[in-house]
Amino acid sequence: MAGTAVSLAGQHSLPNFLEAVNMLKDLPNEVADFTAELQKFQHFINGADKVAEAEKDDSRRDKIKERVMRLRKASFRMEDIIDEYMICEEKQPDGLGCAALPCEAVDFIKTLIHRIKIAYQIQEIKSVVRKERDGFKSVFPVEETPNNYRGNQNVTWHRLRMAPLYTEEDEVVGFGGPKDKLKDWLLKGKLERTVISVVGMGGQGKTTLAKMVFESKEVFGSFDCLAWITVSQSYTVEGVLGKMLRKFGLNVSTMDQESLIDEVRDYLRHKRYVICFDDVWDKSFWDDIEFALIDNKNGSRIVITTRNEEVVELCKKSTQVHKLEPLGEEESLRLFYKKAFQDGSDGHCPDELKDISLEIVRKCKGLPLAIVVIGGLLSQKDESALEWRLCTQSLSVALERNSDFRFGLYIGERNQSISSGVVRHLEIAAGSEDLFGRIEGSYVRSIQIIRSEKLSEHLVRSIPTECMLLKVLQFESTLSIYAPKNLGNLIYLKYLSFRGGKGMIPKSIGNLQNLETLEAYNSMLIFLPKEISKLRKLRHLLVGGFLTAVKDCLGDMTSLEQLYTLVIDEDGVMISELKRLNKLRDLRLCDLRKEHGRTLGSSINKMQFLEKLHINAKNYKEVIDLHIVSPKSRLRNLLLRGRLVDAVIQGAMLAEKQLVDSR
Repeated sequence: MAGTAVSLAGQHSLPNFLEAVNMLKDLPNEVADFTAELQKFQHFINGADKVAEAEKDDSRRDKIKERVMRLRKASFRMEDIIDEYMICEEKQPDGLGCAALPCEAVDFIKTLIHRIKIAYQIQEIKSVVRKERDGFKSVFPVEETPNNYRGNQNVTWHRLRMAPLYTEEDEVVGFGGPKDKLKDWLLKGKLERTVISVVGMGGQGKTTLAKMVFESKEVFGSFDCLAWITVSQSYTVEGVLGKMLRKFGLNVSTMDQESLIDEVRDYLRHKRYVICFDDVWDKSFWDDIEFALIDNKNGSRIVITTRNEEVVELCKKSTQVHKLEPLGEEESLRLFYKKAFQDGSDGHCPDELKDISLEIVRKCKGLPLAIVVIGGLLSQKDESALEWRLCTQSLSVALERNSDFRFGLYIGERNQSISSGVVRHLEIAAGSEDLFGRIEGSYVRSIQIIRSEKLSEHLVRSIPTECMLLKVLQFESTLSIYAPKNLGNLIYLKYLSFRGGKGMIPKSIGNLQNLETLEAYNSMLIFLPKEISKLRKLRHLLVGGFLTAVKDCLGDMTSLEQLYTLVIDEDGVMISELKRLNKLRDLRLCDLRKEHGRTLGSSINKMQFLEKLHINAKNYKEVIDLHIVSPKSRLRNLLLRGRLVDAVIQGAMLAEKQLVDSR
């Protein structure tokens, strides 16, 4: 933006000034057209993907994939420009007349310059898109799909990529039978070395299923050595063999390929082993690796996950194949409900959302990972059919792009070698300081950090400068939280989570004016600063503890819809502040004292949208007497723990009640 400002300031010619004025005037229509053009461009990319998949010649296919990636990068730039415009619009005053103070005038000028920059960026990227599309079409014929999109022109589908791409074992639906079958293949059967292949298209959960079996207690206790090797599209034989030997605790720094093969064979000679090669693409992989994997007639097993059936065909000797099928409609709905209604509705789908849920599930075409991602996204939305429909209007476009683009990348101890490429979602369990030098950080929109004690602190602190357009940041199950002091640089951040661990949230969090969710549940946070009261878009504050730093300004967060679990301060200041939060749908409190009851009841009476209310008394002697007197037609979940009086439930008779009287 600074470069644009200097450029404009240095040009005094009237035509350039008039050009900028006209561009600003036409910017809303230009963005609408730009959004429609993005939809068409994504259809074109889908067609280009199909050209790549259909190509038989390996060299030509690689060239097509490289060009498709360039197309994708251009589409990502389009998305980012639209995002910038949406945020800029929210800041834009109605006119210069409202800038009565000098500081307001300065803000107005800054926003104006930002809008001019966006206008020029649109023209620039349009030229790039035209060049890339025409260049691709001139070399590779594409059957273009007509664009039938007629929905809301705002870009809502891009939020699908905000949700982290991971599936825990207890979230899996439909894997019970396949899991048992794979276990039997691993643990039983003949003594000869056996290759077990899991085949399926991207998003069906091949890795999830294999890992569930691989990490089970039965398998772990039945083999002398186990190794999990991620192969992916780019690999070398030396690299794969080296990874295996490092898993075995051996030094491989100076070995050539022949020596590596001999070393692997010698190590495995008298052992019952199981080795999983995950995400194999190349049909020649088995030929490259077979001789290293000695058949010691000891019941050893090899697991391969792949989307390429040719990989399986070329290692038929002693092979068991499980081909993953898409989930059925009933299983898909069960998985979707589990993810989408994991909190407020306890896995139950409201009647008004059943039709749209079925429509969404059908668009996911039985792909478990797609269902998990979409369900997780919608779990953060209002349970409103209108909002869900707006969010999923172009869902099918995003799902069609699932197949060469690398949506998510897991960085752990097992796969430290990363080829350069575009990554949207990054899950980091281990990593070095140069991680962002090996991927294009500017494209990353979602990061989940787990077990950060194995990470470089410098790596975590570099996120706000390397991934400035980040939308989602999660610290998951970490012992320590290295929350960067410059966290406030992530001005596009919408979701910030600290689950488990302990640490401090910096004061710069007050700069995250687009933050909608702050989750610090089950964390032992040392410091939650007063600056969170500046977050005017914050809708979900899930902290599970004391909010003493903001107790006298809690009422400033008037956009809050979820607030829990709030520990009430002894002087009851926060109880008074709650009366200003009239948009709350979900409120959970603890440490309530009798003297706070009437004030709290008065505040609750003003919460016309309240659906869930949980209250715990300070101790079993404290009386809960709220005097809720206004009708609560929306209140459907009421949980009270303490000594109760009859008046407490007046006006809440329609709610699902759980009243625990401690007398």
